[in-house]
Amino acid sequence: MKSKLIICLITLLITASIVFAAHNFDMPSKDSIKRESKIDEYLDTRLHFTREQKTFIKQNRQMYRKEMEATVKQMQSVHDEIRNVYMTGIPKYQADFKTATKKAQLVVLKQNIRHIKEERKRAFESVLDKEQKAEFEKIKKEFAEKRVNIPQN
Repeated sequence: MKSKLIICLITLLITASIVFAAHNFDMPSKDSIKRESKIDEYLDTRLHFTREQKTFIKQNRQMYRKEMEATVKQMQSVHDEIRNVYMTGIPKYQADFKTATKKAQLVVLKQNIRHIKEERKRAFESVLDKEQKAEFEKIKKEFAEKRVNIPQN
């Protein structure tokens, strides 16, 4: 009896930790906002944005951030609902059954986040002229090479 209880508790803890880890998926943090402003400054020095481009980029970022935040809030509430089901202490197979539609909803919300990111990227690139696009491609290659060459500990 005690071993079954211990197994159930361990399963519950592992499930709760997985759900909690996924809960923080793609959250825009203060650090990411600071990083974005540094990236903007760097891109401005390399791409030499016009005033109109800067305005468009800023407005676009604000619009997409609102969409992203709304989607992330939805994800948080779905994660909370899933976590609550697993915390009730019902058997795992019942909890899995009860949360199946919520897990499917999470998949859709993650796809929405990817779509928002792609749309934002497309909108950003649409405002660049040919020279800026060529320079931006160089920048992307540079960053990709840096990511590949990061030493693994």
